[in-house]
Amino acid sequence: MTYVIPGTAAATAAGIVLALFYIYFNIAPRRDKSQQYRLRALIGGCELVLAAFSCFMLEALAYLFVLANGTEIGVHILVINIFVCAGLIFILLFNGIIRIFTCSGQLGIVPRISLLLFWWMPVVNIVILRKFLGVSVSEYRFTIAKHQRNSDRKYEKLCKTKYPILMVHGIFFRDWKNFNYWGRIPKELMDNGAVIYYGSHQSSASV
Repeated sequence: MTYVIPGTAAATAAGIVLALFYIYFNIAPRRDKSQQYRLRALIGGCELVLAAFSCFMLEALAYLFVLANGTEIGVHILVINIFVCAGLIFILLFNGIIRIFTCSGQLGIVPRISLLLFWWMPVVNIVILRKFLGVSVSEYRFTIAKHQRNSDRKYEKLCKTKYPILMVHGIFFRDWKNFNYWGRIPKELMDNGAVIYYGSHQSSASV
């Protein structure tokens, strides 16, 4: 006859559910398919960073409660638990930072380099991460508002002209397929009714 400790089955089931949710949340923190993948990854990175900080605070409070109430827990169990929790929180934080680092278009080079250089400094890294979150959330809201604005005025064709617009770059530049010399300008014009053509001429050819 096997003796089962009361509550063990429920605790195991809850642990499995939480583990599956943790894995799923790491993969897809934001699941709105109507948005671009870059925007979902960007705001998802912010949610992962905030989740990491929230979990850290809750874990700290839980350990303080355990120590203050003198709960009898073996030191080795407590140490293992702390290391496991720290590892899981670090994965959340690292995943979020990588998403923001790679998906933000407005973050700039200085915050990126600052994080790479000062990630190990306790107060400085929090200030840099706050900058990461602030810029990313602002970029996300601005881009969503811009897409909504373009959608609302789609049929107004504010940028439509009598003749097509020909984009002619200067010397020593080219209209690469995967690197647009003109940045976001052509897409914004086309989204608002303009017809765009490129010169596709050589970068140093004579006039």
